[in-house]
Amino acid sequence: LHDALPIGANQVTKIHFDRPVNIGGKSLGPGSFALLTIPGPEEWTWIINQDTSLWGARGYKQALDLVRVEAPVEKLTESIQTMELRMMNIGYDQLELAVEWDYTRVRLPIQLNTATSAEEKITEILSDHPSGNDYYQAARYYLENGKDLNQALKWIKKKVELDGEQFGILRYKGIIEDQLGYKAAALKTMERSLVLAKQAGNDHYVRMNQQSLSDWTKVAANISAKTLLEQSITYHDPDSLWGTQTLDWRFYESRPNNSFRSTKMNWNPLEDQFALTQQVGRNELHRGIQSDSCWSMLNGKSDLSEATIQEFRLDCDRATMYRNYYTYLWGLPMKLQDPGTIIDPVVNQRNFFGEDLLELKVTYDPAVGADIWYFYFDPQTYAMKGYRFYHDEAANDGEYILLEGEVQTDGLRIPAKRTWYTHKDHRILGTDELVKNP
Repeated sequence: LHDALPIGANQVTKIHFDRPVNIGGKSLGPGSFALLTIPGPEEWTWIINQDTSLWGARGYKQALDLVRVEAPVEKLTESIQTMELRMMNIGYDQLELAVEWDYTRVRLPIQLNTATSAEEKITEILSDHPSGNDYYQAARYYLENGKDLNQALKWIKKKVELDGEQFGILRYKGIIEDQLGYKAAALKTMERSLVLAKQAGNDHYVRMNQQSLSDWTKVAANISAKTLLEQSITYHDPDSLWGTQTLDWRFYESRPNNSFRSTKMNWNPLEDQFALTQQVGRNELHRGIQSDSCWSMLNGKSDLSEATIQEFRLDCDRATMYRNYYTYLWGLPMKLQDPGTIIDPVVNQRNFFGEDLLELKVTYDPAVGADIWYFYFDPQTYAMKGYRFYHDEAANDGEYILLEGEVQTDGLRIPAKRTWYTHKDHRILGTDELVKNP
C-alpha cells in the first residue's frame, strides 16, 4: 500500500468549509480538515482527515479519514514549476479543487449545498419587509437556476411596482416572460427596455436588447442558402483567387488587458506551406508547417530545449492550430465551401446588433468540428458582416464577432477588423485587425 503524503511541506495543508459540502458522496463540514494524497502514475487518492495538527504526514492515522476519493491524473501541456492549489470550474452548486505540479493536474470535485441555503435565505428576506431589490434578486436567482418562473415573474413585477421602470430590470422581466411563452408581452417589455437604455446612453444594454429582439423576431428570407453563399463569395473573392496564391499578411491583435501582438502570416497553399511570426512583448516566435513537417524558432534560434518549447508552445500541434485559425477566419466566407461543412438550407432575416441581415446557419461533420455557427450578410451586397458560434446553444455559450471596414488585397475583399465578445455577458475578448501587406 502507498503511504499518504501531505500537499506541500511542514504543517499539513488544511481546507475549511463554512457550511456543509458533499465530497465523494459523503457529507462534510462545516469545519477545518487535513488534506493529504496518495499519488500514483495514473490515479491519485485524495484524503480528507480529521487531524489538522499533523506535521506533514507524521502521526497520520487512516482511522481518522473522513473521505477518500480516487481521481485520474491529467497531463498538462506546460510545466508548473511551483506546486499550486487552486479552485477551478466554480459553479452554482459545485467546484473543483485542483493540485498542479510539473506536468500533472489532479482534481477533487466538491458539491455545494447552494440550493438549500439560497431558498432558506430567500424565504427569510422576503418575509421581513423586503425591498424592491430583494424581490429582484430572488427573481434573478429563480431565472438563472431553472426555478419556478411564474414565481419569478411575480417577484420582478413587484420590483417594478415598488421602484418604477429601469432598463436592466425590464430586460430580465422580458426574458422571464419569453421563457414562460408570453411572447407578445416579452417583446413589449424588451422594446421598452431598449428605449430606456438608449435614453440612458447605456450601449451595453442597447446591444443586448437589440440582439434579444432579433432572436425573438427572425423571419425566413426569400433567398436560398446556396445562392446567398455564392453571392457572398463572389463579393469577397470575385476572381476565385482564394487558395491559389501566396498571401503575406500582417495583423495587429489587441486584448482587454492592454496586451497586444504583431503577427505576420505567410501562406502558400499550392506548396502546403504556412509560416507565422509573432512579436509578443520582447520575444519573437516563429512557427512553420510544410506538408507533414513543422519547425519553430524563438528570437532567431531554432536549437530549443524541450522546456522552452513547452513554455512558449512552439510545438507542431500549436502550429497546426494557428494555421487552421488564421486560414479559416480570414478566409471566410470562402472556407464555407470546405469538405465537412453542412449548410442549413433555410436563410433567415434578423437583426444582428442593429443591422437587418441575412443569417446562414452552419454545422460541421463530427470529424471536422462540433460547434454551431451563424454567419450574417448584407442583404444588398452580400458582404459578410459578422458571425457567432456556440459550443452548446441552449447554454448560450460561445462568442460573437463583429466586423468593421474592409481591406482590398491580393484581389480579395477582406473584413479589416474583427472584435470578439462572449455571448453570456457581452464581454469583449479582443480585436484582430488586418493592417496591410508587410
